[in-house]
Amino acid sequence: MFNYERFLNDLTINKKELLLNNYNLIDLNETEVVILLLIQDMIDLNVLVTNTSLKNKMSVSKKIIDNHLEKLINKKCITFDKYSSHNNIDISGVYHQIMAKLIESDITTIKDHHHNKFSQLIMNFKNEFNRELSPLEIEKLDDWYNKYEITIINKSLEKAVLSGILNFNNINKIILRDIKNGQ
Repeated sequence: MFNYERFLNDLTINKKELLLNNYNLIDLNETEVVILLLIQDMIDLNVLVTNTSLKNKMSVSKKIIDNHLEKLINKKCITFDKYSSHNNIDISGVYHQIMAKLIESDITTIKDHHHNKFSQLIMNFKNEFNRELSPLEIEKLDDWYNKYEITIINKSLEKAVLSGILNFNNINKIILRDIKNGQ
């Protein structure tokens, strides 16, 4: 499992900036963000965090603060350590959630990029073959795509077109020959 706490501590990440730029990813509203920023600031300054200390820094009622604190607890953005001698509040959960969403987003972007490149490769083959590809041919393309660089596959396709021998067996031979020759 990914250790978000270690990641956040190892890197020079401005936690406040991380929160301000990404709170929408975990469905926080602006009031909740202000509360979290104030709590983070109090923790950094080693000031005891209480409903009253938050109320003194905000223009909303204590009841509204309590409601938002309850929501933040339910969202697992903050937790309380009953064994702590001073500040018993921990807001690392909010950063863990944001990092998880950012990583998830990056993985989706990578998958989308992979899919787009593979789709373009299929289109190149369809255009050169001047027909739809069979499921077996697409499976062969997928196999090549996972083994070789896309430039090698496209160059091999071009060489097959220029040689006038346009079939998957010939393209496979060209790929293997080019790899063997270091091209």
